Amino acid sequence: MRKAWIFILLMMISTTPAYAGVQKYKLDGEHRIEGIISKEEQNRIMIEGDRISEVIGLGEEFVVETEETKGQVFLKVQEQVTSPAIFSVITEDGKVQDFKLSVDAKVEGQVIVVKSEDVELKGSKHLIHEEVVEVIKHVFHTGDELHQKSFAIAELSVKPLAVRKSGKYTVEVFVVRNQSTAGMKLQEQMFYDNGAILAIGVEDLDLMPMQETKMYRVCLGRS
Repeated sequence: MRKAWIFILLMMISTTPAYAGVQKYKLDGEHRIEGIISKEEQNRIMIEGDRISEVIGLGEEFVVETEETKGQVFLKVQEQVTSPAIFSVITEDGKVQDFKLSVDAKVEGQVIVVKSEDVELKGSKHLIHEEVVEVIKHVFHTGDELHQKSFAIAELSVKPLAVRKSGKYTVEVFVVRNQSTAGMKLQEQMFYDNGAILAIGVEDLDLMPMQETKMYRVCLGRS
């Protein structure tokens, strides 16, 4: 049942312009992935179910930053650059993927999600597939700001931030703060409160004291 909801959610969000910012591919060590990246905004590359450990082949015309927690790569194009980014990434599991990404000044920042063949959809009602998390983040470029009071879950402060309605679905965004004096490891199931919630995504599951993160919640028929 969870798989069906995930595919419905992906189809629903794919009708919005913001979905153009997410490109999805299968990892293929024998063939190069060809896509596009934004010239003006930062782009992100992630290997679903694995972590990028090394980037090979990019020159100084591209600024590369790595994010160690999730093993993602952030790619920014320098000014005056029009040539494509041709490079390879190596994952912690030893897999290699080649890329040729054309630079496009007309598109927003892109998220390139590469799915390893080893990755399956997560079936538990308390987990959300990573592709859905990425779609949620990028569909939520605009929304109605919420002026509601914060509430507490354990030692977490949860503040409603914004909401966006799309058909019979609603995406809610919250700011979650660790109010304790110790680090905390979050779990998505902490934020389920009724059966109308279809999916939950948390940007950072490990929070230091007083650190904040965003939590995205997809609901059915809720505003």
